[in-house]
Amino acid sequence: MGIEIALLFLIFVLIFLIIEIATVMFKLTGLDRDTAQFQAVSIISANGFTTVESELIASHPLRRKIAMGLMISGPIALAFFQLL
Repeated sequence: MGIEIALLFLIFVLIFLIIEIATVMFKLTGLDRDTAQFQAVSIISANGFTTVESELIASHPLRRKIAMGLMISGPIALAFFQLL
């Protein structure tokens, strides 16, 4: 039972790190922290990415590339974590 809790904790830490890295990357493109963090969570979880703020992501070429990486990494991470 202890190893399962450790793996669950590891999963949460990895997801948190991915979201924080994406937040920083979005901030470097000019978004404020709150918007950047919300969009990173929305993209990686595939929930709520249809806000007005999503136009800030879709209309900027570098932000689109960051978002595409998050969109791809979300399902891959879920599939990987199901294998554990």
